[in-house]
Parts: sequence; C-alpha cells; structure tokens
Amino acid sequence: MVTTDEMNQQLDEFRAGFERLRTEVAKVIVEQDEIVIGTLNRTHRGRARFAGGGPGPR
Repeated sequence: MVTTDEMNQQLDEFRAGFERLRTEVAKVIVEQDEIVIGTLNRTHRGRARFAGGGPGPR
C-alpha cells in the first residue's frame, strides 16, 4: 500500500515532469498555452488507457 507521503512525492515528481515537458513544447508552440496543455493532457490520458496492455498474447 502506498502511503500519503509517497503518493504526494509521486504527484510532485509528475507535476515537475509535466511542467518540464510543457516548457519544452511551449518553445515550439509559442503563446498557445491552452493548446499545449490540452495536447499534453490528451496524450497522457491516451497513454494511461493502454498502460495495462491491449488484447492479445503477452
């Protein structure tokens, strides 16, 4: 079981990584923060959906 402190640490690490990624993408897609954040959110959600693996042999 994950403790509250461990979960908070994981969330802080995720937020820091997300911010680094957002900063780098924003260098290419200038002055479009909503588009950058929306794109990163959709990309992350899509990856999380398939994190458990798809059908078929493993």
